[in-house]
Amino acid sequence: DAGKMILFFRSILQDLGIEQQNATVLYEDNTGALMMANAQQPTRRTRHMDFKKFAILEWVEQDLLILNNVKTAENAADGLTKPLAKQLFYRHADTMMGRRVPEYVQTSSDVLSKLKSNIETE
Repeated sequence: DAGKMILFFRSILQDLGIEQQNATVLYEDNTGALMMANAQQPTRRTRHMDFKKFAILEWVEQDLLILNNVKTAENAADGLTKPLAKQLFYRHADTMMGRRVPEYVQTSSDVLSKLKSNIETE
């Protein structure tokens, strides 16, 4: 569902005239899903499945999506789906409320510094 939502937002941006030159990063904490999507090969447990039916494989192949690994301890969605210890629960709650920025998220200052360095090198 996250992949479908990403493609939906990409299509809205395209309709608004905002070109999407790079693939959108989707963070995943499931190693098997990462291996299957990025390597485009079935793992031991998914060998019996026809993975051509998985749309996410096609989206990765078309460079619309990139799946990156996120540590389970950093995955804020776990705060909504799993029972957690108190400290981890509060950490995820702080992330969802915007009081904490996870390590894997690029801040606007990071993006601006990359843009400046690209302009200076040209």
